[in-house]
Amino acid sequence: MAPAYYIYKYPYKLGWYFAKLFNKNNELVFYCADPLDYEMFLPIQKHLPKVEIVAKNKKTRDYLTKNGIKYLRMPVFPKAVIMARHSPYKFSVKQIVKIGFDHGLYQFKRWTSPENYNRFNIYFVSSNEQVKTAKNLGINSTKAIGYPKLDNAFNGTYNKSYLDKIKNELKLDVNKRTIIFTSTWNVDGLSALDKWIDRVGELSEKYNVLVTVHTWTEKSKIEKLKSTNRIIFLDKFDVTPYIMISDVFIG
Repeated sequence: MAPAYYIYKYPYKLGWYFAKLFNKNNELVFYCADPLDYEMFLPIQKHLPKVEIVAKNKKTRDYLTKNGIKYLRMPVFPKAVIMARHSPYKFSVKQIVKIGFDHGLYQFKRWTSPENYNRFNIYFVSSNEQVKTAKNLGINSTKAIGYPKLDNAFNGTYNKSYLDKIKNELKLDVNKRTIIFTSTWNVDGLSALDKWIDRVGELSEKYNVLVTVHTWTEKSKIEKLKSTNRIIFLDKFDVTPYIMISDVFIG
């Protein structure tokens, strides 16, 4: 548990019950800790038109402001909260319904402590296999729902016209096949970025080369990729359509 929890817990509880007394509790909020969280939440938000967004920090507030999205600041006192982080301690009242979801596909990553998941009333994951793995680890709150970030790939949003427009905007060479390189956050040995960052540009003679990395990747490595000649660095949160226009995916 984060040390701040023990300082924050009782004043927050007092505020929540005070709000309840005067019927001032927010019905449902989305706790947005990072711009990436909001992008992941978008396919879900359209089904929850009355949800209110709570911005954790300046980075997130600036992003939401830039995109014309209204937000609240902590503390807020909701009846239910959705989040893509293990931060239910920030809503330290048992009566608050706490809903969590993965902000990425985690089959290849280590699970954290079961306690981090079991604090949620329900925690959404992408597959039944993940649910089985979670149960073996002592996690009882998971439910498989698929991966909402991919919805637009199957509901007609990213159709041929949409994808052709992207190809034209990128000015891809129609005589070359397209490769996309992706990488997760370069910590704890999870990323293969260092294995190809110095040589990825060599492939541009034969292929259209698209590159994307985790938004928290070291800034120096991001700048190096941006300055690599003849590759296209994708500074996007949702790279799904770029994967769809590629012939080869390397992750």
